[in-house]
Amino acid sequence: RSMSQNTSNQPLQLKPELPKASGMHARPVPRTPATTDERRKQLEEWLAAKGRTYKRPPMRLLQKQAVIPSCRKVKPTEKQDNPEQHFRAQANNILTECLQLIEEVRIRKELLE
Repeated sequence: RSMSQNTSNQPLQLKPELPKASGMHARPVPRTPATTDERRKQLEEWLAAKGRTYKRPPMRLLQKQAVIPSCRKVKPTEKQDNPEQHFRAQANNILTECLQLIEEVRIRKELLE
């Protein structure tokens, strides 16, 4: 039978053809957050929307502490509320170190003579 001669009781059923994709789909370019905090916040929001949570808080990297030379350490007893007293104590410590070095040099010179 041909399609033009469809005289039977059964209706002719044709499936509508879907438009075929050309192979390339245009996707919207995702906007990337500028900072790590923004990305972390977006991730937390996304996980909360999905009903997921972290089992533990995220690990933070330890920040390096500034290294203070041992000869210039200020002892906790030397810290005072008054900055003037603090600087006087610091100057006294430096002068004491200088006097000790001078004395060591004098002793060495005496030994060499």
